[in-house]
Amino acid sequence: MQKIERLWRALETTPVLSGVRAAWKEIAGEGLPALEPFLRPSPDLATTYPCPEPGDDGCPRGVVIHAPDDIVAVCRRSPGSCESLTLTKDDIVVYSLDLAKLAAHLGALFGLKGDGPAPADGLARTLYLGAYRPVAGLTFPAYLTLQHDREDFAQVVERLAARDGRPFLLVAPTTDLVAPTAAELLRTRGAVALGLADFTAIDKNGNLIADRPVEDALKAFRDGVVRTAEAGTKDGMVFFPTPPEATWPDVEIRLRDGETVSVRVLGARGVFNYTQMGMASKKNGAPTLQWALLRAFADENGVLTWASKHAGRRNQKRRENLAKDLQRFFRIEGDPIEYGDSEKGWRVRFRLQNES
Repeated sequence: MQKIERLWRALETTPVLSGVRAAWKEIAGEGLPALEPFLRPSPDLATTYPCPEPGDDGCPRGVVIHAPDDIVAVCRRSPGSCESLTLTKDDIVVYSLDLAKLAAHLGALFGLKGDGPAPADGLARTLYLGAYRPVAGLTFPAYLTLQHDREDFAQVVERLAARDGRPFLLVAPTTDLVAPTAAELLRTRGAVALGLADFTAIDKNGNLIADRPVEDALKAFRDGVVRTAEAGTKDGMVFFPTPPEATWPDVEIRLRDGETVSVRVLGARGVFNYTQMGMASKKNGAPTLQWALLRAFADENGVLTWASKHAGRRNQKRRENLAKDLQRFFRIEGDPIEYGDSEKGWRVRFRLQNES
């Protein structure tokens, strides 16, 4: 594994993201293998070719095509300072950096979801990468931008910050262009700028990879948005860190006694009381009818029918409220309680057990 910091810094100082392969070699150095999959050949052929020691007037060398198999690069200085170079047609093919393809690769590297990559309307050299979901119910946009100066970078930050007020991730080759004003705006929006130079590398096959777990790079952003979500909980409900890929069958609730449960969802777990699950009365703090219904489901092995000892017509509305409480606590889409035709009654879609 090899770091490619030179490549990312060069992309921030290269105003034109196109050129012959020799020019890209000068830009990327040993990082060229990582960049090559994202270079798109154009139908145009170059009229100039890089010089070994670029000067002022007459550089770079001019390309002269005498015949398809007779192509040379000649010095345009007078007197000439570098030798003519014999080229092939492949040598003068112009390659452009395919930002969309690079963005798609980075989106996969970050584990982003959604319909990215896509152009960020009105923002030059900026693309929407996809949606970052640190935990279930929290979704934030991620963008890629390639700018050349601090003013342009700051304008991108300002435009993104004004879009919908949500925190966002902004990926750039480096964080060198983050001026103090842009840094402050990112902070107030709960947004984070990430430099690709800090956590990418190429493997032994020349593939662009992350040189450490991506979640490590995203930790500051993840911790920040989770803290904000925790602060926004109401009615005594705590914030349970449900993994973003979780579904209702992944949920396991074990009733330990009349007031507490142990919860496990994939790798997340904890012990909570009815207040922390949002099932305490606003009037007196006592357990709500939803909590009683959850215990009733546990007593009946997760299924309530008209033959159950807890059956009652009022259970329909209580079931709806219990489903809402569970959806708020776990933030998993879909109804956690469904009607089972075979049982002719309601059954929970998660694992539920009474240990008391």
